[in-house]
Amino acid sequence: MRKKDFYERDTVIPPADPQISSKQMTMLRNIKAIFDKHHTNYKIIISPLYDQIALNSRDNSILQNIFGQNTIFNF
Repeated sequence: MRKKDFYERDTVIPPADPQISSKQMTMLRNIKAIFDKHHTNYKIIISPLYDQIALNSRDNSILQNIFGQNTIFNF
C-alpha cells in the first residue's frame, strides 16, 4: 500500500476566508439567469481541496440562495 505516502491530518477542518464579493455575486446571478433562460439542468459540486480547507459558510449560503439548496453539493 502507499499509505505511508500520506501524512496524518488534523481532524479539525478550518473554514476558508470568504471568497464571494459583490462583483462575484453579480456574475453568479448572471450565470443563474443564463441557466434559467436555457432551462439548464445543473448541479454545483464543491469538491474538497487537498489541504482540507472547508468552503466558507457565508459563501455556501450565497451559492444556495442564488442557485437553490438542491443544486449545491459541498463535499
